[in-house]
Amino acid sequence: MPGELAVDEVFLSPIDRYKTEVYFTVLDAIVMSISTRFDQSREILKDLCLLSPQRILKYSNGIIKTLPDDAFNEIENCCPTLPKQLHKNISKEQN
Repeated sequence: MPGELAVDEVFLSPIDRYKTEVYFTVLDAIVMSISTRFDQSREILKDLCLLSPQRILKYSNGIIKTLPDDAFNEIENCCPTLPKQLHKNISKEQN
């Protein structure tokens, strides 16, 4: 730009330059990778949380009466017979 002097340039310290060129770039890539991976597996994680010890205790103690309608749908895509076994076992525990 006309009238701009070299003195007007902002000089970054080596630490600041490292942060902006390396650290924040790598951190952004990591965050994006984690977000992408978990967004793609959100449904199967929802199914797997039904198998947590706390959830199983709530079912066996009768605190939670029924499973959600879409329970184990994503797991069924991977292992077709597993959800039927899970539903059967949870029903046995409730009775």
